[in-house]
Amino acid sequence: MSTRRAGSVLALAVLTAAGCAFPALPGDTERPTTTQSQAPAPQAQPQSEPYDASATKEPGPRSQDLDIEVVHPNGMTLALHELAFEGNDIYLDVEINNASRAECTIHMGNVTGERLRLVDDAGQEYNLVEPDEDRPVISLVPGETLEGTLAFRGPLRGSPARLMLVTNVYPREIDDFDLESESDTSVFPKFVVPIDLVRT
Repeated sequence: MSTRRAGSVLALAVLTAAGCAFPALPGDTERPTTTQSQAPAPQAQPQSEPYDASATKEPGPRSQDLDIEVVHPNGMTLALHELAFEGNDIYLDVEINNASRAECTIHMGNVTGERLRLVDDAGQEYNLVEPDEDRPVISLVPGETLEGTLAFRGPLRGSPARLMLVTNVYPREIDDFDLESESDTSVFPKFVVPIDLVRT
């Protein structure tokens, strides 16, 4: 795992900010994961060899280091450092810097259609595990940097080849999104950042 993934995980998501940090739980050094019920194990087929799941299951994506940086016309920078799959959840190490002259918002809460989330190449969405359900909005004042690990509720469905980190963009706008056409005065900067998955 990358050494950038420092600190603890609070409610499955961490955002540590200079001057604006979400509190960490004392002694919390391991990531909790969500749990989901599992289907009963397949039974052996009559007059055949016992069922072998490995014979039909496609290899899942593996964790990987990333070197992705995207700069919005308003000056906000979004950098991705590592993608990880642990338990049923998806973790993304990020660094977000607001170099604009205004406070900018990147997440208005999971109740909104343009929320911060992961979207796969089939259009399936994976919600952010909000660090504070009573205060889900994530905003940065000018000059502020957020660095930490975002958690998204998985697991992946199907066998996607790509994920996209999306914020402030409605589902119908993703395919036609053009970063260069965005306003340099936006306080709700739009991002669609593709991540190609690597399978084992």
